[in-house]
Amino acid sequence: MSQFFSKLLKQMQPEGPDDPASEQDARDWFAVRVQSILATVGVAAEYDVEQFALRIGGGGCVSWLGNRFDEYRGAPAEDREDILLHVARGIVEASHASPLAPRVEDARPHLRPRIRQRAQLVILGLQMEADGLDPDDVLHAFVPVSDDLGAEVVYDTPTHIVSIPGDRLAAWGLPPDEALRVAVDNLRASTPRPFVHRGDGVWMADAGDSYDSARLLLTDEIAALPLDGEPVALPANRDTLVVTGADNIGGLYRVLEEAMRAIDRPRINTLQPVVLRQGRWQDWLPAASHPMREAFGELAMLTRGTSYAVLKDLLVARHERDGVDLFVASYGMFRQKDGRTPFSHAIWPRVRGLLPEADLVSVFHPDDPRYIVVPRPVLLRMAGHLLDPVPELHPPYHAFDGVPDVRLWNALREHAVREVVVPPQGP
Repeated sequence: MSQFFSKLLKQMQPEGPDDPASEQDARDWFAVRVQSILATVGVAAEYDVEQFALRIGGGGCVSWLGNRFDEYRGAPAEDREDILLHVARGIVEASHASPLAPRVEDARPHLRPRIRQRAQLVILGLQMEADGLDPDDVLHAFVPVSDDLGAEVVYDTPTHIVSIPGDRLAAWGLPPDEALRVAVDNLRASTPRPFVHRGDGVWMADAGDSYDSARLLLTDEIAALPLDGEPVALPANRDTLVVTGADNIGGLYRVLEEAMRAIDRPRINTLQPVVLRQGRWQDWLPAASHPMREAFGELAMLTRGTSYAVLKDLLVARHERDGVDLFVASYGMFRQKDGRTPFSHAIWPRVRGLLPEADLVSVFHPDDPRYIVVPRPVLLRMAGHLLDPVPELHPPYHAFDGVPDVRLWNALREHAVREVVVPPQGP
């Protein structure tokens, strides 16, 4: 397992050069390079440095470059030019008129499902809001599948995979749930045998049609697979869905291997496996005594931590733009000195702010320069009345207005795993 943890921890470290200017130079070069490719085919694009986006045709179409830049930066050198061309081609296609059929009868055969993280939709909405667009009018129809995953309905043609806005589904008279049922039926019909046995009690979707992870929605076929224990699945990216049994140690190790391969590929869906129970998917971790608990726990933290990091940047930018004084706590990893399983961690300071959902929370004293580290279940039981869920955000945040009073802080202290006195600041 040592190679697994070494690679995983390396992935969890901040990426990029130490000099922020070098990172910005790389982003600028990438944007200008795509901009120049677009110019060669007659597509004018304006580079928005602050939003790291290209505005096509006077700004009517906006293409955010963050995910594309990450894909480019993570690719081998020999693949990078192809990625640049792919990015430019995708922008050109997105700037063309929509291929969506006007009549629902014509549209139905083209509907397909796509697995997405709920966080991706929240992030896209905040990006659009920052650009002055109304996300409610443009965002895709989205149906929850598990705690962190959902399915959107897309329109599939030989040259396009187009996200379908909710208002278009409404014009067709298709509620999102019904549209998803049609899309899943189409997906089922497209591949008579969607799962291939890979040995060791492991099955994979292997159609290679960009919808392999969406076959997570074929729950009846997954439930019928010969597995050792409850079905555990990892829809790592659009081309990867691996399934095994929860009691199959060898199969779970294969799931870990697929997760590690996905880290090195672009456009990760999730590194958090899910388990099928009573026909529905739930986020899954093995029991605390399981030999792979630490490995799967770190994958879950990496998935959630990546989303929280992007969300925090967007929320801070929104607060600065709106003149709102609101602290957004970071989601980090806390590893004890004895090297045992790490925990996620967040800070609850003496201000107004937003708290991510973490295993451990450092709660500052209302008056003294010290804090206690409290397990989340204890915090929710004793001080949950001071935390208000923020329904429009995912992964979850809770809003707070200052820390608990002295009486409650001392009560929490009785259950703390650690207490720290903050040293005085120098002049």
